[in-house]
Amino acid sequence: MTGFVNGRRDLDELRHQIERLAKCLDGNPDSTLTGAIGTVMLFVCRYAPDRIGDPGIAGASFHDLYVRMKDARDDHAHTGTPVVQASRWTKAVGAVLLEALEAAACNERDLAVRDVMVTNPACAHDWQTLADLRRTMLVNDYSVLPIDEGQCRDGTWCCVGADELAQCLRGGRRRKRTLAEMRLANATDIIRKANAIQEDTPIGDVLGKLKLPVVVTKGAEKSELVGIVTAFDLL
Repeated sequence: MTGFVNGRRDLDELRHQIERLAKCLDGNPDSTLTGAIGTVMLFVCRYAPDRIGDPGIAGASFHDLYVRMKDARDDHAHTGTPVVQASRWTKAVGAVLLEALEAAACNERDLAVRDVMVTNPACAHDWQTLADLRRTMLVNDYSVLPIDEGQCRDGTWCCVGADELAQCLRGGRRRKRTLAEMRLANATDIIRKANAIQEDTPIGDVLGKLKLPVVVTKGAEKSELVGIVTAFDLL
């Protein structure tokens, strides 16, 4: 966000970052600049409440500023004509979000995993082909998928990661096509164990566990999957 405050990044880049932030906060992979306004407003209300009515531009609330910025982005996208005030609005919105993000980082010990996790995560299934998993990851920008069969293999949670999948599919076109048709159940080399934690775990307790994927379960029995946490969710 510092780049927006300094004027080095533009309105369209801010749109992309807001959509990523909303995706992180509410777990909705289809968040848009328009649809994210409620999520972003709640985030600012929680971590930078003083900026809701004073975003840095006289006579405008943060909500007003957000709507102006959204409309400016839409106008530019549809007509190609830049809006004169867009840069000013971008800086102001970026400054408010930066303040909220810094406050959230300072209060991470007060947050539980449930506050940042991606809820209702998409899952991989043993019957799916590697091509299916590749398509799911690319379309939704996922880096890891928990395996839906739950406590798999030796009773632990397992996941499939984008890095392992990419490594597996390397090679010539014919080899890649053959491997892509393989079912996950037979691709044991790309399956990793995951750390399973409960949803009320403090965020600070998760930081040392990110070398493995982290799945979030409902209770101590570790049987009901309710979310997943990656390093991006903790930024």
